[in-house]
Amino acid sequence: KVHPNPTVMLTSEALADKPELALSVATILGRAAWLEQQTNMLLRYILGAGATAAFAMFEKLEAASVKRDVILAAASEALKGERLQMFEATFLVIQNAQKPRHAIAHHIWATCPELPNTLLLADPKRMRLREDKHGAMFHKRHKKGETFDANEWVDLTSWDHSAIAVYTSNDFRRILEDLREAQDAAFLLRTY
Repeated sequence: KVHPNPTVMLTSEALADKPELALSVATILGRAAWLEQQTNMLLRYILGAGATAAFAMFEKLEAASVKRDVILAAASEALKGERLQMFEATFLVIQNAQKPRHAIAHHIWATCPELPNTLLLADPKRMRLREDKHGAMFHKRHKKGETFDANEWVDLTSWDHSAIAVYTSNDFRRILEDLREAQDAAFLLRTY
């Protein structure tokens, strides 16, 4: 349900009065961490028992995209034919299931009184652009000793609602189901 003019409040306490959503978020983070560990175990299986040094280097990588590329490169080298196809398909399922965790962990949390049973997640890159624009406008006006006209003030205090995603308990249930299916796929791949 979209509200035409919502009141958005950025807060790290967005789930303080929403225990059901808070439990879902905690479970999503826990399942995603478990799934990441399973992905790391898949790399160990691909590299083999004697690749301790290579795995130690892998663990030092911080960017998820770099880790993903390393795992896929190792799989392409070590696996062939049907085994490689099965790995790539499973890895895609795992990667897609983990995307919402990134937003939950790294986006800015917010609430909206008009949407009480939701968690809003604001894209931090888009929020930074907003703040940069506002800072530049404010600095320019302040430097010249000018005040803001009404339109500029509205622009300064308005939100780009396209930068904010709204999550409900149904969204979290879907995310949890996707993570569970990805966990099952990762387990089955190890036995394949």
